[in-house]
Amino acid sequence: MLVVAVHQGASSPSVPVAAACEVESAIRSTTPISVVTAEGRPRLVLRSATWSLNDGQPESANPQAYQDDLTVAHSTVLTAVQTAEASSEHHDLLAALTMAADQGRQTGSTTRVLIVDNGLSDSGAVDMTRPGMTAADPGEVADFLAAHGGCPASLAGTSMTMYGAGYGVEPQQKLSLRQVDQVGKIWQAVIAACGGRLDLVPTPRTEPGPETRHTVNPVTPEPDAVMAPVGKTLRFIGNSELRFGLDTDELADPAAAADALRPVADYLNGDGTRSVTVSGTTSNGPTGWLDHVALATARARRVERLLVDTLGVDPAQVRCEGLGYTANPPVVDPATAALNRTTRIRIDS
Repeated sequence: MLVVAVHQGASSPSVPVAAACEVESAIRSTTPISVVTAEGRPRLVLRSATWSLNDGQPESANPQAYQDDLTVAHSTVLTAVQTAEASSEHHDLLAALTMAADQGRQTGSTTRVLIVDNGLSDSGAVDMTRPGMTAADPGEVADFLAAHGGCPASLAGTSMTMYGAGYGVEPQQKLSLRQVDQVGKIWQAVIAACGGRLDLVPTPRTEPGPETRHTVNPVTPEPDAVMAPVGKTLRFIGNSELRFGLDTDELADPAAAADALRPVADYLNGDGTRSVTVSGTTSNGPTGWLDHVALATARARRVERLLVDTLGVDPAQVRCEGLGYTANPPVVDPATAALNRTTRIRIDS
């Protein structure tokens, strides 16, 4: 099964070199091949096609006839992919994967799906355009989907490979490397929660997108935090470099956190009169701490210790506060939960 992007904001449909061998293997083994469009309302543009190469005789019986038939089969698949066009607004990758898996099960032949798409859905159960979605915890996204009946039964037992997750082309603006990584991880977690397996081939797909009148809402880029002027605030949101373990004040990746904080440390170390305030906020999930303010305060102090102990900042230059759960915005899903899990560093002077 092939799922190919035909929507705005992704490269025009093609078969990546890395996938070509698997397509050829399917042709040779008479495994049915279907092509599904990734768009708002996915379509089958090639349905369960098979080829009897050399009339089913071994290649050695007539190598030229076998190769001629193989060339025709290749051409049929490539033509179906390359001529596929969008017929609907938006992009719902989960719906396309469901259609592909359903088609594979109907033929009783395969649960293998190759995905040539960036995964930047703007509709359906996995909407990457929701504020905070690319900062959300992948496991929470997957658990939320499964708990709310969003896992199609046909995805159980599927094996998938995705090419170019997170990489868009005009009019989709380039996402930060963190966001690109997050998109792939979210899809992996979602497919796993639905009983399948997804491998990622992270090679960017940067060829121009298709000419189409059908539009897709873009994912908003979230640039990596950079030093802000006095009076402004740096925000590290959700699953950022300054992410913490579940209900703990332990940083998930202290080395990455130190790298992210280095510009702040350099600024403070450059002048002893400069100062910052580190604020922590949390989501509203269950906590073993006294309250969410206590957890947020501990996390802010953890960041302070990293600035002081690892990056050499004078402790007198850092003030800490825990704000707890501020309901900004109210938590209703993993994306809004991510927006509430922040570390804020205000440049005071």
